[in-house]
Amino acid sequence: MSSIRRVFNKDWTNESWAKGWLKSIREAPVTQQSTTKTSWCFACNLSLESHKKDLRKHSETKRHKNNMAIIHTYPSLSDCGVVPISNTSKILDIKLAVFVAKHTAIASIDHLSELLKTAATHSNPFENIKLHRTKCSAIIKSVVGPTIIEELV
Repeated sequence: MSSIRRVFNKDWTNESWAKGWLKSIREAPVTQQSTTKTSWCFACNLSLESHKKDLRKHSETKRHKNNMAIIHTYPSLSDCGVVPISNTSKILDIKLAVFVAKHTAIASIDHLSELLKTAATHSNPFENIKLHRTKCSAIIKSVVGPTIIEELV
């Protein structure tokens, strides 16, 4: 007898028993991704079968409740005064800084930003780009670095 493969139901994440912890396995870290399991517990960092009854049972375990209590004691970024960036030029600056940090030397951003300006059209966000090595270094040190450290912790 073959087992039926269950599919993650996104609607479950809105139910009271699953709020704040139930995610699709696609949202899990690569180390937790599974080919057989399609749900993931954010609190326990655990891959789970997508059976509603099993997921509800998991939400009632002592381990899960302890992990949820720990998560709720940490302040969120918005509690600390950090607001999401809505300005597209800032987002573009951060993305370029991450690219430079990952793939090339910081000095090359001076040339890259000039190149992008020349390739810009009237609807292209690159035409007003003002990112050079000093600003790029500051973004990497003050924005990208702390964010990566926070994710690791």
